[in-house]
Amino acid sequence: MKKKLRSISFYLLLWMLSSCVTEPSSSSIPYAWVSFEIDVSTGGVHSSLRRDMLGNMLIFSVSNPSILSSSSNAGYGFGGVIVVRGMDNELYAFDATCPHEHTSDVVLASDGYFVVCPLCKTSYDVASGWGMPNTSSGPGKERLKKYSVYKISENRYRVVN
Repeated sequence: MKKKLRSISFYLLLWMLSSCVTEPSSSSIPYAWVSFEIDVSTGGVHSSLRRDMLGNMLIFSVSNPSILSSSSNAGYGFGGVIVVRGMDNELYAFDATCPHEHTSDVVLASDGYFVVCPLCKTSYDVASGWGMPNTSSGPGKERLKKYSVYKISENRYRVVN
């Protein structure tokens, strides 16, 4: 009985430790406030991100003011925020700054299911939800800084860090 109890305790402890694993939090991109809402309804400003529009993305930055929130306390990260409808039909958000270049002046550009740095040419897979670099496309080795996306209602989401 003691041996069985030890075995159960061991597996319970192992399960608890493995459930504590999270994504890496370190990033070469400095902290910058991220907080804004998006409306993916058919008539909404961000309707290209509605369900089943797999791979579609929008880049929220001051250089693209027509899609920005009118809220005075909205924040758009270090170099802007990329929001993409992933291949699993979920929304994902990443900082639009290339982690290899480390400057908010270099904003990633959309290239299908990927985003590409205009300077170092590293491409990043955003449609998977991971933001991993394609190391054969450029020198970038670090994945994109990821932000959280929360569903508020059927067609409204909040992006935050």
